[in-house]
Amino acid sequence: SVAVAAPHAAPGAAEVKLFDAAQYERGPFSAATVPGVADALSLQFSPDGQRLLLLTAARRLLLLDTKPGSDKPLAVLHTFE
Repeated sequence: SVAVAAPHAAPGAAEVKLFDAAQYERGPFSAATVPGVADALSLQFSPDGQRLLLLTAARRLLLLDTKPGSDKPLAVLHTFE
């Protein structure tokens, strides 16, 4: 999988999209708005691919759940300030 973070239309939010690397041209298979993250700098998958760590310019780390099929596939699990 490939993760991409971009500014969202809503002020102060980012949109995180997950793509299948082999079928990138088909578009994201999951996308979510992450409020309070207008400045995403880096994304890193956990070794099992079930979590995503998002680093912001404000030095915040957000742990996101990426399990497919859940109601909120990119739910914020924890924020480190």
